[in-house]
Parts: sequence; C-alpha cells; structure tokens
Amino acid sequence: MHRLLPILALLFAALVPSVSLADTRALLVACSDFVTQPDLGSAISGNVQMIASALLGVTPRLAGLSIEDGTIGTDASLNASITNAFSEADENDLSILYLCTHGLLSSSDDGLAYLLLSDGVTETALSGERLCQMLAP
Repeated sequence: MHRLLPILALLFAALVPSVSLADTRALLVACSDFVTQPDLGSAISGNVQMIASALLGVTPRLAGLSIEDGTIGTDASLNASITNAFSEADENDLSILYLCTHGLLSSSDDGLAYLLLSDGVTETALSGERLCQMLAP
C-alpha cells in the first residue's frame, strides 16, 4: 500500500489540469466611534488587526490588504475604499470585505435594516441594496 500512494499521487497530478492560484484581496472596515449609538470600544480595532495578521499568511497569495479603522463615515468613502481595494481583482480572485459596525432597523414599518457607517463625526445609514451596488462588478 505504501508504494501505491505515491503512484496515485502522481497519477492524480497528471490528470488534474494546472490551475493558476487566484489572488486574495481584503478590505477590513471598523466603525467603533459613533454619534448616535454607543461606541463599540477598542476591541473592534483589535479584531481588525487580528484578521489582518491572519490574512498575511493566506493562500492563495495576498495581493492587497486595506484597513479602514474609524475612517469611514459615508457611503461615498466606503465606495472609494471598495474601489481602491478591489479595482484590480478579476473573477478568479478571492475578495474579502469585513465590516464591523452597528446595525439599525428602519424607523418606518418596512422592516428594512441598515449598516451604520461612522467616523465619529459623520454617520450614514447604508442599505443592503446600496452595499450590493458598491460590490457589483
């Protein structure tokens, strides 16, 4: 059986077409300082740093890592960061968006939920639909 395993491995390698490894790009966004909601504290920044450290050894290779820690207060600033982080990505790449913030329910009875972007001075409610538009190719 021990002699059979290397032969099977070689056979498998010969049958599987070679594939180029995709690149990984990540945008890590932390909103922890808010105007209308309780602050989330320094643990949020720590989470972003731990995720960034974990991504440094990721396979497929890490082609880009962007961190926005307390700097995103509007959908325009988030959109610019998304564009900057993922503009060179192609369909084979792995793109990661980590967004840590408060969620809000709509004040009307429509049942919609929003993400609250905040840089400590400016706050913006971001809909799921708007986030999808930002992430669309």
